[in-house]
Amino acid sequence: MYKLTPLALALSLLSGYAVAQSAPNAAIPQQHDIYKAFDTYKPNEQADPDGAVRVGSFYLYPRVGVSVGHDDNVTAVNNNKVSSAVWNLSPAALLEHTNGGDRYTLSYSGSSTQYTSSSNDNTDLHEFQGQAAVQYDDRLNTLFRAGVLLSADPRETTDRASATKPDEFRNSYAGYLVGYGAPEAQGRLEAEINYNNKRYTNNRATTADGDFAALDSAGRFYYRVAPNSKVFVEGRYTDYDYKLATPNQDSTEQRVLLGYTWEATAATQGTVKAGNLKKDFAQASRRDFSGLTWEGAVRWSPLEYSVVDLNTRRATDDSSGTGDYIKRSNYSLQWNHKLTDLFSTVLGYSYTDSKYVGATRHDKNKSYKAGVAYDARRWMKVSLEWSTTDNNSTVQTSSYKRNVIMLNTLIGL
Repeated sequence: MYKLTPLALALSLLSGYAVAQSAPNAAIPQQHDIYKAFDTYKPNEQADPDGAVRVGSFYLYPRVGVSVGHDDNVTAVNNNKVSSAVWNLSPAALLEHTNGGDRYTLSYSGSSTQYTSSSNDNTDLHEFQGQAAVQYDDRLNTLFRAGVLLSADPRETTDRASATKPDEFRNSYAGYLVGYGAPEAQGRLEAEINYNNKRYTNNRATTADGDFAALDSAGRFYYRVAPNSKVFVEGRYTDYDYKLATPNQDSTEQRVLLGYTWEATAATQGTVKAGNLKKDFAQASRRDFSGLTWEGAVRWSPLEYSVVDLNTRRATDDSSGTGDYIKRSNYSLQWNHKLTDLFSTVLGYSYTDSKYVGATRHDKNKSYKAGVAYDARRWMKVSLEWSTTDNNSTVQTSSYKRNVIMLNTLIGL
């Protein structure tokens, strides 16, 4: 069975589930990683197929989530807050075929969010994706992925002029990874190329300058230093091509990183990498950047039924209106603990520091969450989750506080 490297697994933790909405003010929603695991809701390749429907030589894994709750600040503003009941319907399905060491999948993920007191903020999300992982022999394997995401930036999450409805977009993407090196080999080489094309489909008076295409390429070399540990060097080059000449946000990014990755040694596993990021803008009046960048994903399992995940990232994101770009650092910590065979809890904290280079704005965002889940059946989970966000900005109108509580039901087979 095809198996991604520890780096691939760690990056999937960093990038998040494929259907996640684009990060505010980010040029590319964190979707350009070819490694992203999109089977969050289904078992892994060795799991019990009881959760699937057999369709010829394929297995179909369906899922639907239904959530109801309350949001006390729908548009994340400082004044004139809108409080509303909210519900969400999230259907998804994954069709899987395996053949020896090869794995082929087609998936769909959807999410419809409706606000009873603020219908203008309703959003729909659809993502279609195909993936092919091919194991040619013990040394050579490839991974191809392509898809399209239809989603929206919620109002007030960008620096564009306020519109009456969220900014909707279509993001088409494709990526190809090739790796050479047996699992037990001293060294391994990887090369990848990714393409993203993002187009906004409404509010064109303010969103046209957000249309862009990005071509990303990278190479890595791993060297084994212990049975379950490797050091690696990575080089990455990204070219951003914005469709409007004014304002000109075209830029290139070059990354050179050193990293360390390890698998399940004692109670921890993870990947960390750090190095230099150089961002050059085509427009001379925009400030370039050269400095430290890092990514990290570490999982600690002190007990069989208790898991702590730490994720961190420091990089630059393109601006959607304020400043030349955003220098952003993020840290998140989440603890999942199983109380019994049926009950589990989750506690989470995240902190994001965003400095708008070329402007006076500086945001510090803190978020907390807590939840409890009940496995009512093998195929059904019910959970209650509360989250709170406090965004402290030097621009007073961008500061806000927000509380959301949701009752969720997840149903599979």
